[in-house]
Amino acid sequence: MENQIHPLLRNMLDVVPILKGAMPIDSNMTVIDRDGVCIGSYPGEKFNLGINLGEKVSQQTPLFVAVRDNKKMVVKIPEHLYNMPLTAGVMPIHDESKQVIGGLGIALETKYEKILKDFHENVEASLSAVNTNMGKMNEDANSLVTISNKLTEKQKESEEKLTKIDDVIQNINYIAKNVQLLGINARIEASRAGEAGKGFAVVASEIQKLSTNIFEFTSIIEESIGDVQKVVQSISSSIDHVVEVGDHQLKGIEEINQSIQEAIDMTNSYLIEEQK
Repeated sequence: MENQIHPLLRNMLDVVPILKGAMPIDSNMTVIDRDGVCIGSYPGEKFNLGINLGEKVSQQTPLFVAVRDNKKMVVKIPEHLYNMPLTAGVMPIHDESKQVIGGLGIALETKYEKILKDFHENVEASLSAVNTNMGKMNEDANSLVTISNKLTEKQKESEEKLTKIDDVIQNINYIAKNVQLLGINARIEASRAGEAGKGFAVVASEIQKLSTNIFEFTSIIEESIGDVQKVVQSISSSIDHVVEVGDHQLKGIEEINQSIQEAIDMTNSYLIEEQK
């Protein structure tokens, strides 16, 4: 069953116990999926609505109706059922496409009805923030995949450029060796031939040609190095974007946490006013 739970509902299952634990009043919280199956049951200390994990709630329950009809409601629960008057707030949970994926039910003692209504509004705003940030995080995740693929391509390009540089260096080494041999031969010929040493001019001409080739290969090296630098700069730019995306996701998480904290603060504020 766990593999079939929508990611947003999975996040709800992590958040709801935190909310319940942070509330200074007793509460019963229930999360169901769109089929009415209970995927999160958090009973109160003094009362339990009897909705067990993995069971399908009755189609007559307000929570099921909220999911089926895509409607938020606040209903009274008779005192004789749980030995105290309760008020339950039920609301559908939507994904980023506004489709109903489940429902959340919160039951409190009726004397806290006002706080339940306000709390529901705040939870709804928090879920909206979660949806917005989840949608953005999904976009960012896809963007990260694209960037990762580009980084791989750039890495291959770098390897190809480095291979070309290595080939050029090998050619330069080869030419350098030949220039060295020609120089030696030229000196030997010049010393032996005397007047006939005019042939040295031919050798010198060949040396000049090879020197020209050396300059050409040096130019190719410089161009290849420039290409590598451009690739490295592109990789650096992509990494900066990855960091930027990570920062955006962090801000999204912070906004969600802030919405949750506002719900908790609102609860505490109401209780203080009640005590006055």
